[in-house]
Amino acid sequence: MRPQRELLRLVAENGETAPGLGRPGRGCWICRDEGCAREALKRREIPRALKGKAAAPTLDRLLGWMDLGSLDADGGSRLKS
Repeated sequence: MRPQRELLRLVAENGETAPGLGRPGRGCWICRDEGCAREALKRREIPRALKGKAAAPTLDRLLGWMDLGSLDADGGSRLKS
């Protein structure tokens, strides 16, 4: 398991996936790594981890959130729900 600072928290918000630790609602974690992002999207792990409450983001959007590092400064396998 990776330290929290190496992970990006995603939440289901108004039917869409959004970044952010501390936001209410169903959430999951993904490592800040392009390979993890690609695999999670390919295997449809994000919507599954969010219990169908949000669609998966595009790869570009997900990678953008990972590059911003502190966007969610409030913050197993690839995903942990």
